[in-house]
Amino acid sequence: MSLALKVQKYIHLGHEYPFFVDGKIIVAVPEKLLTADEAKSLTRSECVQILDVIKKAVIRVNSVFRTNEVLILMVFLLKHLKDPELKSLIYEALLEVITNFNDLTLFLKYRTVMTEASPLPTEAHAETNSETSEARTETTNENGSPVTTKTHFSIGLRNFLQKWYDKRSVEELTEMIAEHRKLNGWRHKDILTLAHVKFTDDVKKKIVDTAFKRGSQLVAETTDEDAIVKKLVDVCRARMSEDPREVSEIVSQHKLRFDHLPSALYKSPEVWEKCLPYLRYSELLNCVHILQDLNLLTSQSPLTKKVGFALGNTKTLKEAKLHPIQLYTELQLYEHNERYTENVHETHRAKKVAKLKLIPSKEIVKKLRTAFEQSFDCYPATGARLIITIDNRHGMYNKKILSKHLSKHITCIEASVIIALTYLKRERDVKILTFTDEETDPGGIEVLALQKSMSFEDAIKFCETRKRKVTLHSLELPWNFAKTKGFKADVFLTITDSVVRCAPLGKLPTQEINAYKKAVNMSNVRHIVLGLSNPKRAFESLGPEEGRILEIAGFTSNTAKVMDEYLKRTI
Repeated sequence: MSLALKVQKYIHLGHEYPFFVDGKIIVAVPEKLLTADEAKSLTRSECVQILDVIKKAVIRVNSVFRTNEVLILMVFLLKHLKDPELKSLIYEALLEVITNFNDLTLFLKYRTVMTEASPLPTEAHAETNSETSEARTETTNENGSPVTTKTHFSIGLRNFLQKWYDKRSVEELTEMIAEHRKLNGWRHKDILTLAHVKFTDDVKKKIVDTAFKRGSQLVAETTDEDAIVKKLVDVCRARMSEDPREVSEIVSQHKLRFDHLPSALYKSPEVWEKCLPYLRYSELLNCVHILQDLNLLTSQSPLTKKVGFALGNTKTLKEAKLHPIQLYTELQLYEHNERYTENVHETHRAKKVAKLKLIPSKEIVKKLRTAFEQSFDCYPATGARLIITIDNRHGMYNKKILSKHLSKHITCIEASVIIALTYLKRERDVKILTFTDEETDPGGIEVLALQKSMSFEDAIKFCETRKRKVTLHSLELPWNFAKTKGFKADVFLTITDSVVRCAPLGKLPTQEINAYKKAVNMSNVRHIVLGLSNPKRAFESLGPEEGRILEIAGFTSNTAKVMDEYLKRTI
């Protein structure tokens, strides 16, 4: 298997095998992808090949749902490459790959972790030298004795950071400093100091000066009338203010969002009303839970109607392009008077719910349900032809999907129907099948006549009328049925609670796949096998070179993005 193909799988799936589960990010490059010795011996052509794969996925195609693995891999290369010219190529690629402050701070965080440098920087940045920029910070060891550690910025990193900040426009720089004082343990002040970043643009100099001042000092000392600087001063003033009217005026003037609001005024309906029109839809969903915890979404509150109106804004919903599973998760959490998918957080919050007697608003539940139904028409299409097979047996109605990332209230059949409806409503050619308990020819499978016009509730009721106590589930059945009926598809998608149940010995339906390809004269048909509740990998024998099949455990909005890229053949 080529190095480029391994890298492509790693940045999309988190490892080099055809298996995906949306879980914890491991801050290390798998040895089967690239060892330290292999990285040291990379040639220029191999390095360029890796960077081309990364730039295509992140910039040209935009197929990765997160940049974490990309940044981890690039930090790994910078750590082990010895050739300055190759390191320069990495930094040049990073200038294109890193486009926001979050990714920049993630890169610095991973660099600290993977190079075993000092802890993340603190206030102290006193001592520097000419070769590297370093910060000495005092910590204590297990015995309580002071220990001095260092954070180094090499010349190459300093040059990269200078170019990165130079590349940002005045507006981008202003928004970054206004929205984020600190991310992933790093502040603009930390980075600018350690990298010795210097600006030639006078306006940028004024903007950066604000990053080195405390809010009170900035408000008291700044007399500049420049609109850009004034915005930063006003944001600082808003964060320090306890006057709802003053903050509301600043929010309206500069169209500030949730990240700019002072926590002291979270309980002010007046401030929230001014902020709502400027929230992104994903931010709005998060704010619904915050407002609920603050007991601001009562039936008598005017704010409840305004939040409901914002949730019903189809324009922002379409722009967000959220997968229906994300809306359904938020709906289930809110409807069950919950906020977190993690039990630890929710157990602590339950005490607050009982104390304040929080009750979900019927108005908000109604709006969330409407938004969920509308989201099926807002999610973008891939252009692929699909044959989707659902396991519509009784057990799917009781078993919950993997609940680490999603609401524990979502059942396997609900997730199955959401996936099927999403593709049915947006793709040009989709056929939906279901396993049965009948051994008729071709045996054990039939068409499930879901319609594009059906709502989610209608589709669930329709499936319930055709529910089976047991089913003859097997990965071979959809291929045999499609071959018999002459159905053509680019991708087969089989959805069940456990892939192991359909393939107990981890055996692929290789003969059936080849027979189908020959019958319909198609050579590049792919297969996605989705196990909603079992995290165990069924096809452990599949190597990195396997491109015909993708096994997935669980289902989240990130999983949906991975599936879409597989349908578009970017993975």
